[in-house]
Amino acid sequence: MGDYFAGLALGLALIMPIGAQNVFLINQGLTVGISRALVAVGVAGLCDSLLIVVGWKAMATVLDSSPVTQGALLLGGVAFLVYFGLRALTSTGATTASTPSLRRGPSPATPRRCPC
Repeated sequence: MGDYFAGLALGLALIMPIGAQNVFLINQGLTVGISRALVAVGVAGLCDSLLIVVGWKAMATVLDSSPVTQGALLLGGVAFLVYFGLRALTSTGATTASTPSLRRGPSPATPRRCPC
């Protein structure tokens, strides 16, 4: 039962950000009234829930039927996380403790502009 609620929370988290569907529903509420907009919200929620359940079930079936696919997805996920972790680490420029971006004022390599 705990997995059910975790999946439900994940599904709600995926639906919450403003997207084209949510903008449409907000527009419906503002233009045609709340009672008709609630019907659209109910249909959209049922469709989203159905798509989430079907996608989850299909992925579970594929992973259960093929250990090779499970291993490939695991390695792909690890490679993805390592790549983005290293990219985030190198994009900060944190190579030494005295990083120029942390100092106040212009760095020595920055040319000064004429105050004219």
